[in-house]
Amino acid sequence: MSSRFGSKNVLNLKIVKSKDSSVITKQDIEEETLSGIFKDISILKNYIENGVDSNLQKRDVIRCIRPIIEGIIRIKFFTHIKHNEWLGDAIKKIRESSETDEMYRLKPVLDELIDINDYSKSFHHSDPTNPWGDLINDEELKIYVNMTLNLIQKI
Repeated sequence: MSSRFGSKNVLNLKIVKSKDSSVITKQDIEEETLSGIFKDISILKNYIENGVDSNLQKRDVIRCIRPIIEGIIRIKFFTHIKHNEWLGDAIKKIRESSETDEMYRLKPVLDELIDINDYSKSFHHSDPTNPWGDLINDEELKIYVNMTLNLIQKI
């Protein structure tokens, strides 16, 4: 990928090491320097555009959903969500809010928040009693990823 530095284009390269060798390859510097919520949103968008090959990659996609929503809520409602509060706490505050509360404006999306939270929460914890893991339905995942991307626009 080319990046702009002034009026010149620069090709970024990197060395990728494998088990027994190294290869020089193009580096997408913008993609690789994304952090936090921006990287997670990029993963969801990439999934919608390109899909993934394995159940493990689908699990990685699902694991981005909650941190994105929590992050957006933390940014928008930074005086209402404490550093040790999570999506469940935000949902409770929205549910219990009155018309004079700032978080009340999220009541119209409360059902979506609850639905997305219920879908994604089981993928944030390992279950050693389930040796097969959770098989993830691709169509269902696409629905929830699209719901998440649409929801962050509403928050």
